[in-house]
Amino acid sequence: MRMQQVFRVCNSCRHILQRKLIQPLPQVSQALSYTTEPTRYTVSYEDFKYVQDMLPPSRIPEPPTHGSYPTPSGWVAPSEKAPDLPYFISRTKFHVLPIVEKEKPRDQPVTVVFYIDGDIWALEKELKELIRPYVEFDPATRVHEVTRSITLKGHHAEVIEKFLYAKGF
Repeated sequence: MRMQQVFRVCNSCRHILQRKLIQPLPQVSQALSYTTEPTRYTVSYEDFKYVQDMLPPSRIPEPPTHGSYPTPSGWVAPSEKAPDLPYFISRTKFHVLPIVEKEKPRDQPVTVVFYIDGDIWALEKELKELIRPYVEFDPATRVHEVTRSITLKGHHAEVIEKFLYAKGF
C-alpha cells in the first residue's frame, strides 16, 4: 500500500515537471557573475573600540568593596584570611556560596553544599549538629566525595548560609 502511494506521488511530480509548471534553474554561469578585480578595503583599528564596548567581559571581575556587610542584596564578602578549619568551601565564579535548594522526585526537598575541599566528613558532622534543632528527627545527609558535595534532606539553605558566613567563608 505504501509503495503505491509513493509511486503516485512520483508520478504526480513527473506530471508537473513535464508540464513545465516549475521553471528550470538557471545555469551557474548565468546566475553568478564574477569579477576578477580584487575588492578594495581599508583596515581600521580605530572603530574596534565601539565593538569592544558590546563584547561580554572575558572573565567575571572582582566584586567591589562595600562600606558595610551584608549588602542590600544579602551578599557577604569572604574574610581576608582563610578560616583555620579542616575543610574549605570555595565560592562560585559569581562570588556566592555554593548552596542549592532543589526538589527531588516525589516533592522531597534537599539542600546541597558544593565545592568542599579538605575533611568533608568534619563539615558533615558540623552541619548535622547545626540542623538538628530545626528537625524532629536525626538529619538525613549524604556525603559524595567525588563531586565534593553534601546533600541534606529538607530546606536548610538560609541556616547553612548564616553558619558559613559566621565561619568566614
